[in-house]
Amino acid sequence: MATITDNINTTILEKVQSERIKKDSGVTPLPVPDQDSSEVVLSPLTGPIAYFTIKGNVTGTLTEAQTFINKLNYWVTIGGKLSTENVSFIGDVNPGPFSVRVIAADWEVSTDGPYVVKYNIQMIQGKFAGA
Repeated sequence: MATITDNINTTILEKVQSERIKKDSGVTPLPVPDQDSSEVVLSPLTGPIAYFTIKGNVTGTLTEAQTFINKLNYWVTIGGKLSTENVSFIGDVNPGPFSVRVIAADWEVSTDGPYVVKYNIQMIQGKFAGA
């Protein structure tokens, strides 16, 4: 099971429907004016970067749904702070652990019967410079 561990506790994400990792080489294309695309200069201005996206759902009571939504808000809040407060992500397919920042989260709550929180969590691997 996928997990996210912050400085308070570990959350087990039981119903992860998909796990996506996008790794970018960091190569920057520098097009040359009035030239064909075969003349584009590729420059390694930055290094590689990894993005993680997980999608799933949490089913439970109103209190359990609210608790999970509060965790999503907390992870996004610490993701934007200039600090050493990364979270640890361990996936099902890509076991890690990866030291990441949650950069975005969105969710939708279904209230028919049990509460179902459908979520997307976007993370980036790394840490703040100087933190």
